[in-house]
Amino acid sequence: MAKEMLRCSCCKSVLKLTQSYTGCDWDCEAGEGSGYDVEIALGCDNCGMIYPLGHVREPGDFSPVIRKLKTYK
Repeated sequence: MAKEMLRCSCCKSVLKLTQSYTGCDWDCEAGEGSGYDVEIALGCDNCGMIYPLGHVREPGDFSPVIRKLKTYK
């Protein structure tokens, strides 16, 4: 069975899951001051496109990115 991979809509390269501390908790639905400071995104190493998914505070906590920042449907 072939493994299906998520691909970049710009260059069709395989996307990688990334996490990074941004401190921008206002970019998620939980809002400013919520402590969701680590962004989870899919990133393309080939063209640099970033697809933000949401933010985490600690394992098991997740808040989706706000609608105006979504680069996917």
